[in-house]
Amino acid sequence: MNYGVIGAMPSEIAGIKEHMENVQEHKAGSLVFYTGQIGQNTLTLVQCGVGKVNAAITAQMLIDKFNAQAVINTGVAGALGKDVKVLDVVISTEVVHHDADMRLYKKYPPFVDGFYGDPTLVARAAAAFEAMDHGNSHCYLGKIATGDQFIESSAVKADIVARHNPLCVEMEGAAVGHACTANGVPFVIIRTMSDNADEQGGMSFDAMEKVAAKYSSNIVVAMVGGK
Repeated sequence: MNYGVIGAMPSEIAGIKEHMENVQEHKAGSLVFYTGQIGQNTLTLVQCGVGKVNAAITAQMLIDKFNAQAVINTGVAGALGKDVKVLDVVISTEVVHHDADMRLYKKYPPFVDGFYGDPTLVARAAAAFEAMDHGNSHCYLGKIATGDQFIESSAVKADIVARHNPLCVEMEGAAVGHACTANGVPFVIIRTMSDNADEQGGMSFDAMEKVAAKYSSNIVVAMVGGK
């Protein structure tokens, strides 16, 4: 399998790159793509930058230029679900744009009613988590909301929950899912909670970003390292 793996920030790809063998570096536009192997699988790893446009462009490049057969988006997020806590993991069964009218994607291209994580990839990610030493962290399968803003307001958080009822919120997943769905490429989004998307969100993110990113990276490594 040829996997494309996307992280927005350096911390979200560093833990994966250190496990890759036979790494080659490729410059495409403003991005650097790293190709190599983990176990029996090939992967192309890239830092896309923050936000939906960066994520969608990068996903398309992985598909077009590097022939990605499946795409994994790894990283951190803010917890929204009432039981989801910092350092818990959420794996996408569905991703939504919380700052766009999702109904328009059914009326116009790509003519779909949503963006859904590939069941096989979701199951493999969940199994990888369960095989890890995850301490007190829990893994949840469910909806992830995406928008071009860092959420650190209880009022904004409540509004997103009321409209979409997701488990967490971040800034790239739905864009990756959107691009993959339009291309017929399976995908999964893996997020570890760095904060609670509230007024303390910025402080918590600063303290927990690298630890949370490493949790997600470990899941990816276990997924792609298998047969």
